[in-house]
Amino acid sequence: MSGKYEYFMPTRLFFGGSVREFAAEFAGDRSYQKRTPSQSAGFGRKALIVTGKSSAKNGALDDAAYCLSQNGLEYAVFDRTEENPSLENADEAAKAGLDAGCDCVVAIGGGSPMDLGKAAAVLLANPDKKAKDLIQPGEYAHVPLYAVPTTAGTGSETTPYSILTLHEKQTKSSIGANVFFGKAFLCARYTDNLPEAVTLSAAVDVLAHLCEGYLSSKASPFSDMLAEGGFASFAECVPALKARAFDAPFREKMLRLSSLAGVVIAQARTSLPHAMGYAMTYFKHMPHGFGTGILLGEYLKFHPDREKVGRFLRLAGFASADGVKELVLSFTERPPSLTPAEIEDFSRKLYENKAKLAIHPGLVELEDIREMYRRSTVTI
Repeated sequence: MSGKYEYFMPTRLFFGGSVREFAAEFAGDRSYQKRTPSQSAGFGRKALIVTGKSSAKNGALDDAAYCLSQNGLEYAVFDRTEENPSLENADEAAKAGLDAGCDCVVAIGGGSPMDLGKAAAVLLANPDKKAKDLIQPGEYAHVPLYAVPTTAGTGSETTPYSILTLHEKQTKSSIGANVFFGKAFLCARYTDNLPEAVTLSAAVDVLAHLCEGYLSSKASPFSDMLAEGGFASFAECVPALKARAFDAPFREKMLRLSSLAGVVIAQARTSLPHAMGYAMTYFKHMPHGFGTGILLGEYLKFHPDREKVGRFLRLAGFASADGVKELVLSFTERPPSLTPAEIEDFSRKLYENKAKLAIHPGLVELEDIREMYRRSTVTI
């Protein structure tokens, strides 16, 4: 671990109650003046609300609309967010915003609307671009951007990443721009009615973020300190997860923990389980958290820093790496089934991604990836 590192987290977080209690925060944010000089000093004049269908049911959409209206802002709603949004979906959202004359974005929902909202915010500020252009690294302006997370898993409200599906390459990738939300409103009441499967998959995603960020080659003493606090908090949530006892205190803790895990990966990135899990999502249609989580146990066995792996296991309350695997499998019906040809294809594609392999602090051979897939799935 390098002795030289940095920490950057520009997102302001507001906790508790409902978004309506923070209506005054929608009046303006002067921190965006340098980033988008064409904008007024305030948040904007008309917001593009990027969301899915559930925010109309849990009250988050109405509450955000109220906040905008209270500050004299108009808004247009784009609620056609895809699960695992694609480049095409990002272009569609941006076009809706441009056609409506929107100059700011409010993303409401889980990881998909938040990721899509980030991409739309960049495209609104760069109307000559298409989403496929953003995959290349670059410095891109974006319009003012707020978040109202309604799940407790991705932590996208505190990361600079916008993960989009690339159908042409049959995988997912983050856009090249780093895009942080200016403000995020963490109100656990919007997570109260999440289905059991969504709650469990999101919790696994939190665990994966904490674990992968902690074991990343980009980890620092500061990100490690945050992650270790997260491990202990996650351990406190495990009994409720096993019992499916999702009361209000649990919901609040998981939402805070999700954002904390987002802070960790904003500094240290995700590693092999996430990269391998994209194939589980794209080809096997597994929820993102489960698709990543099923690989965690074998990844922990493979990781070269045995001392750090042991510390993770102790703090998170696991007796062994197999305990992590057993917990994740207890939340799912069964591991996915892969053919030898699929294992070979998925492994080779990841092996060719040298930038992703570099986030793992050790040598990764093609056979190592194959073996992690084999041991984490059912070969048919």
